[in-house]
Amino acid sequence: MHASVGFGRDGLVTTTAAIITTVPRPRPPQASRNGMRSARPCRQGTVGASDAASNTALAEARQTVTAATSDDGAVSTGSLRAIVRGAILPPVLVEHRDFRLLWIGQTVSWLGSAVSVVAVPLLLLSIGGTAADLGTVLALQSGSYLAVILLSGIVADRLARRPLIVVVDLVRGTATAVGAVLALTHMLTVPEVYVFAALFGAADAFFQPATSALLAEVLPRDRMQQANSWRSLSLGLARVLGGGLGALIVATAGAPVAVALDALTYFVSAALAAAVRAGTAPLAKPAPLIVTAREGVLVAWRSRWIRLTLLIFAIANVVLGPLPVVVVPLAAVLAPNSALALGAFASASAAGAITAAALLTRVQVRRARGTLAYVAAATSALGFTLVPLVGGTAGFAMAGFLLGSGNQVFGIIWSSSLQQIVPGDKLGRVTSLDWFISLLFLPIGALVVARAVEVVGPHAVLVAGGTGVSLVLLAALALPTLRDYGSEIPRDTDERRLDTLGADAHHAGP
Repeated sequence: MHASVGFGRDGLVTTTAAIITTVPRPRPPQASRNGMRSARPCRQGTVGASDAASNTALAEARQTVTAATSDDGAVSTGSLRAIVRGAILPPVLVEHRDFRLLWIGQTVSWLGSAVSVVAVPLLLLSIGGTAADLGTVLALQSGSYLAVILLSGIVADRLARRPLIVVVDLVRGTATAVGAVLALTHMLTVPEVYVFAALFGAADAFFQPATSALLAEVLPRDRMQQANSWRSLSLGLARVLGGGLGALIVATAGAPVAVALDALTYFVSAALAAAVRAGTAPLAKPAPLIVTAREGVLVAWRSRWIRLTLLIFAIANVVLGPLPVVVVPLAAVLAPNSALALGAFASASAAGAITAAALLTRVQVRRARGTLAYVAAATSALGFTLVPLVGGTAGFAMAGFLLGSGNQVFGIIWSSSLQQIVPGDKLGRVTSLDWFISLLFLPIGALVVARAVEVVGPHAVLVAGGTGVSLVLLAALALPTLRDYGSEIPRDTDERRLDTLGADAHHAGP
């Protein structure tokens, strides 16, 4: 569980936990905690019911047809194309050119990264690497990400975000291309893969806060949830399709060719990002590094709902982070076919995430977002208890679906709320702080859970961990601050974003 959209990472040397354990790490979400972990809800209304969504879509369609029709009732060919496009694509893609460019570029990049998830571990093994080397690659990538994530948020606020994103994509594309060339010429070595892993971890750390903050520059508040939902949907689909595509390319052309194709997707993403009009000027005023960092921490701390959620999920991650790994050894005990059970868990998790993201592209969450977000997170945690309690392939599939869908709903609402309330010139720092706190205690969690498995066994750990975290998250809803998740979002103009968040006088405290 992550307080942002997704745990997944782009890059030549991508997270290999899914390959090693056959179980995807919970997202952020983009990621998510995303993902362009990768949003601003509407200003009024209730949780977007289907009839409200239908009425909104009908009104937009009528406006499109009216605008496209001339005074004599004729409709031009270009207008017809606009009508058809508006009927098929969501408004956030039709009406906002900059977001459309970013979405297409990152979807292509995510597809390439999913190909590399399959190709890179196989490539490493083919040059003499071992399972221990795969673990080292993961550790280096995660470690370098964590080492620079706080600095990257400062950079994202002090530099123009669009050029920063372009440079990061070019660096990742160039490094991936170099790795592919070395592999094709049989010159790639294991130590060089280590270097690439550290490089990509650091590059991803600079990419995440910049893209999250840039979204808040290119979109109005009432399009942010839809934008994050479409990004999450495309990320989920890219991972599903990219896995099969990667296996096909590796089987027919070899792992180096698959890595080379991944490099090409970074260049496509950079070219599309370069065409974006927004994000060409820095938003934060120049200041000493310590002052700049302190400003971001104060914004997060002075907002009760941000502060409490970061603290709650930092603790929850200690338990939830390692639990997918605990699922693996139980497959051989609880299911007739362990490979089938783990495959069902992974596939159902992806299906749950895709289903939730698709639903939130159509349903706008306007009120009770805190209740929905925390109930979704609690449901995701509760999914772990189904593995030992239900067992069999069906139990693994049910657990995976709850994990993927609940994590996705929470991640989209959380990221959207952050992008709506945090001042634009501080959003990069708050986003990086979110990632840092969420990931900081994962190594501690791994040690704690491993010891618990030795003492009480994996069955008890899954039941106690999943149920315990779920109850804690539901109990947290007793705090009005969390039930009104994001109620600090201004309801009229963007200028009313809470530039100080100083006293929370307008907000009910815990």
